[in-house]
Amino acid sequence: MSTCNFIMLNIVGNFTYTILCDTSINRTIVPVSTATPKNGWRLCTTCEILAPPRSWHCSTCRTCILKRDHHCIFTGCCIGMLFTGVLCVYHFRLVFSGCVADESNKNRDTYDLGWQQNIKEVLGERWFLTWLIPYMKSKLPHDGITWDTKSTWEINNIKNK
Repeated sequence: MSTCNFIMLNIVGNFTYTILCDTSINRTIVPVSTATPKNGWRLCTTCEILAPPRSWHCSTCRTCILKRDHHCIFTGCCIGMLFTGVLCVYHFRLVFSGCVADESNKNRDTYDLGWQQNIKEVLGERWFLTWLIPYMKSKLPHDGITWDTKSTWEINNIKNK
């Protein structure tokens, strides 16, 4: 495969994946027992739903987006939980630091688990293949609602060893 073909496959694959994936909160069943302000949950006054940590309301999409980064004018949809890794060419710094644009602007590093784990959080178990082939299925270590912080990840990581 020539370099040009590889680049074209990657561009078309990323664009298609971005448009076809739903990162809205609409498809998620919210566990009400863990939905407390202390855990980062809040009421979205626009949607009138419980919004999980790291989600924001998009006025263009008219819904809350899981791990919302920004609304992309090129694709016409939000870049959220599943897309940050797909578009990592433009987001290396965010991926390596484990945050989205809003968290980076506010200097929040709550979810920074170290650059290696941050890559796995974004690209999944098969991260080493996912960045090459965007259609590769790679299970993420989270559900988009419950996020590990530095302290909870260290505790869970020790238990799993």
